[in-house]
Amino acid sequence: MVNVICMKWGTKFGPEWVNKLRSMVRRHLHRPHRFVCFTDDPTGITEEGIEIKPLPEMDLPPGKERGWRKLSTFQKPLFDLEGPTLFLDVDLVIVDDIDCFFDYPG
Repeated sequence: MVNVICMKWGTKFGPEWVNKLRSMVRRHLHRPHRFVCFTDDPTGITEEGIEIKPLPEMDLPPGKERGWRKLSTFQKPLFDLEGPTLFLDVDLVIVDDIDCFFDYPG
């Protein structure tokens, strides 16, 4: 089992981005996997097979958020995730097989 994770917070990207990413992963990852979205608002995330988790805690200084929140995915443990994990931004497009990302040791 491998993990694919993404994050959605704030209003820059709506739930449709997560739903589309899940659909692309389903089509292009051909091994057993979990798809987990860390979010502050799960409203509208409806695609089958998406596990919703709260955003991991992170002590961020006040000011404009510029993606530093993604660093919180390096926490150990990260909720109940075990095994190889691939982080994908919600605004990317998958056009071919992504199994190769899990073929590298370590």
